[in-house]
Amino acid sequence: MKKARPATVPYGPARPFGAHVFEGVKRELKEGEKWNEFENNLGIVYDTAMAWFRDVHHQGHTCAYQDLSGVMKHWKGHKALFDTDLYSANEEMAKKILEQEFKLQFST
Repeated sequence: MKKARPATVPYGPARPFGAHVFEGVKRELKEGEKWNEFENNLGIVYDTAMAWFRDVHHQGHTCAYQDLSGVMKHWKGHKALFDTDLYSANEEMAKKILEQEFKLQFST
């Protein structure tokens, strides 16, 4: 965090870890063409961390694998796509972390 925080928005130029990034040539689907998650009419869709890794790499940082299973909790994000109460609870937990750990303030 000592290196990542100052390198990442809102403190630095790297896009947030977890940002969905759409790049590539934008185009309409061709007749009969089915939606493809990774190459579609929005362009190329990258996973939720690729933009951050690329941005910090361009800042001169390098990254290595780190086992986070003992220090990180997954809040069942995919299930929250279909459960508005779970989604709201997860967003509230994330908001508290951002307020406490990153000293961010949110308007209501």
